[in-house]
This record gives sequence, C-alpha cells and structure tokens, in this order.
Amino acid sequence: MDDSRINNISQIKEFLKGSQQFDFSLKKARIEEKYKLIDKTVKRLKYNTLRKKEKRVVINYLRKIVGYKKITTVKTC
Repeated sequence: MDDSRINNISQIKEFLKGSQQFDFSLKKARIEEKYKLIDKTVKRLKYNTLRKKEKRVVINYLRKIVGYKKITTVKTC
C-alpha cells in the first residue's frame, strides 16, 4: 500500500472521516510489510514532534490501515 500522499494530520483526519465504512487494512499482509508501513508513516509524519492529540490521530490511522485492534504506543528509533 502506498500512503505517501498523506503528509499531515489534517489529511489523516479527512481520510479517517471519509473511510469509516471501508476496510483498508493489511490484515492478510505479512508482518514485515505492516512494520515497514508503520515505520515509513511514523518517519514521514515526524511522530516524535507531534502533540498528544496528533499522535492519537496517527495511531487511529495506523490501526485502520494495518488492521490491528489495539496499538498502545509507537516507538521510533
């Protein structure tokens, strides 16, 4: 999946608002692909510099895309 056109929090909010009825998850994808997408998204959005509310939006976005039911924290290296 290529989500490289989503570059800021407001775009993520719009995506989440408009995609409530759709399942975009990578449930059947290999775990490596999921981690690669998560890592790429976290770096692109500069997750460490976001405020708490913005981080929650990113986590909800990743849950929707990756298909995980619960993501408690995102750790970056």
